Amino acid sequence: MEGVFYAPMGKAISFMCHIVQENERTRSKNNGMDAPLSYLRANQLGMEACIRLMQILPHSAGASGKDLDTIFLNFINAFLSMVPNLSPHQQIVLPGGWQKPEGKSHICLYILRNCGNDRFSFTICNTGEGLEYHPSSFDPTTGIRLKQIAMTIWDISSHVLMDSSFWVVLFRLQVYPSKKNCAESRDYYQPSTLDQWRVT
Repeated sequence: MEGVFYAPMGKAISFMCHIVQENERTRSKNNGMDAPLSYLRANQLGMEACIRLMQILPHSAGASGKDLDTIFLNFINAFLSMVPNLSPHQQIVLPGGWQKPEGKSHICLYILRNCGNDRFSFTICNTGEGLEYHPSSFDPTTGIRLKQIAMTIWDISSHVLMDSSFWVVLFRLQVYPSKKNCAESRDYYQPSTLDQWRVT
């Protein structure tokens, strides 16, 4: 999965950040009065983090061969340094998904949020492969089964999130192509892991 796969998502996120920045300029012109999109300011910071992480992911940075392992571990360390700096009720958006051989891949987003009191939530945002593992409901009018594109794991302690092994297993799906990388992978939607927390 080369950087080009992230290009459309990166442009969309960058555009949203631009809109919020322009909104903030409007606020300053109005003598500090709240602008219509001021509530998105914290989300903008989270999305800017996502753009930065996409840029330094090893495959986006053009890493391969012997350099790949080193750059991947440097990426994990850089990411882990961001987690303790999240203020209560602040969140960051993370590039997610998996990569298979021959350039096949699936992209989604993760949202890591500091809920306060040393507890975090982790959300998987997905619109394609793997939705069968997300919560669902039935439309009372049509009877159509509706899939929830955002699945959130709640009440995660900070010491769990600072365990680098979790992030290595998660992010390696994007960096190291394998036929085993898929929604069915135990490294992705793993019931034994999710059962420890409240999932919605």
